[in-house]
Amino acid sequence: MTTHSIRILSEKLMSAIQILNYTLVQKNLFYCEALNKEIKMSKGNFTLCLNDDVVLDKGFITEAIRGFLLDPKIGMVSGKILRSDGKTIDSTGLFLSLWRTTKESLSYAH
Repeated sequence: MTTHSIRILSEKLMSAIQILNYTLVQKNLFYCEALNKEIKMSKGNFTLCLNDDVVLDKGFITEAIRGFLLDPKIGMVSGKILRSDGKTIDSTGLFLSLWRTTKESLSYAH
């Protein structure tokens, strides 16, 4: 995708969704560096981190926010991740262990 096409796409998205913020960079920051940079710059109550091939189900954001509202101690929610066939569960998310390391709650289920 060229810088010009990204700018056009961003302008179309901005006219449709007024809450979208983005940063256009001239070099590839790779996934983690880009996420960390954007999270640092975020100002909202919630931050949604997605890969470029993610397709969210209708109502995902509403359900995710509902998860946060269940308990003020909840700091991370995740949806069920399906493989490209749309049926096979890849993961149902991560949780933090007592040692603050992430653990898969379900991985590569069939």
